[in-house]
Amino acid sequence: FAESQRAVLVQELLAPAGLAAQIDAAGNVVARVGGDGPALALVAHLDTVFPDLTTIPIVRDGVRLTGPGIGDNALGIAAMLYVARELAETPPSRPVLFAATVGEEGLGDLSGVTALLDTEPIRALIAVEGHGIDCLAVGGIASIRLRAEFSGPGGHSWSDRGRGSAIHALIGAGE
Repeated sequence: FAESQRAVLVQELLAPAGLAAQIDAAGNVVARVGGDGPALALVAHLDTVFPDLTTIPIVRDGVRLTGPGIGDNALGIAAMLYVARELAETPPSRPVLFAATVGEEGLGDLSGVTALLDTEPIRALIAVEGHGIDCLAVGGIASIRLRAEFSGPGGHSWSDRGRGSAIHALIGAGE
């Protein structure tokens, strides 16, 4: 989480193209071209698995950049910014909504894009993900998080010797 500084940066990167990007209540950066109404949404997630302000070493090898987090999701944000700038120069005849969303990683459980879908009129959505840039996934993509809790009558190896512990239940669930 802690995407707020990244959100401000994306908002600043959209401004020179004349896009009045706003940061919504969820923390998403949202900009629109082509008018009002139900839009095609082009989204990429802002967050990474790294704590906020982590210095991430990027290495250039000719035209190739490598480093942690480039595929998840710096590349997706860069692609969304590029398309937003291009469409700002020549606005489309139909609305396009650009969003850099929060809460994708880990327990974020897609909270940013969920909030976007709850608040914006969206006709269709394209999620730009940095992984697998040589492929296109078409269809619904879902996220599910499970929490499992295991307990047993035993626990301590000395005082509960011979009684099943939560570890036994956990191992049994994996079989």
